[in-house]
Amino acid sequence: MSLRRLLPLLPLLPLATAGCLLGEAYPERYAIEFCHTAFTCVEGEDLSTNTDWSDEAACVEQTAELVRADPKYEGFTHGDCTWDGEAAHSCLEEVAALRSESNCDGTMTLAQLLADGLSPSCAVVYTCDL
Repeated sequence: MSLRRLLPLLPLLPLATAGCLLGEAYPERYAIEFCHTAFTCVEGEDLSTNTDWSDEAACVEQTAELVRADPKYEGFTHGDCTWDGEAAHSCLEEVAALRSESNCDGTMTLAQLLADGLSPSCAVVYTCDL
C-alpha cells in the first residue's frame, strides 16, 4: 500500500499511537507531522521554490532521512544517547498545533514554519553526552 493512500489518515495517527512512540519510530513520526503541517499551512509556491518535495510523501521520506542522519539519532541507535519520550510527544504536539494558527491557510511561509516548528522540546528528544 502506498503512503499516498494513507495520507488522509494522518490526522488520526497521534490518537491511534499515543503512548506507543519509541525512539526508533520518532524520525518518521516527526516527518509525518512536520510535512502534513507544511503542506497544510505553507503556500504551495513557497514549498516548490524552496524545497525539492514533489508531494507530502516525498517530504516525509526526506525529512525522516534528515532526522535519522542526525548524530544524536545515530548515537541513540548505538546506545550512546538517551531517548526522551515526553519531549518527543511535546514536540509532535507543538508541530501539529501549528495547523491551528491563523496563518495556516496557505499564507504561512516555509521560514515561519521552520522557526515555529523547531521547538525546544524537539531539540532534546535524543540527549547525548558526547
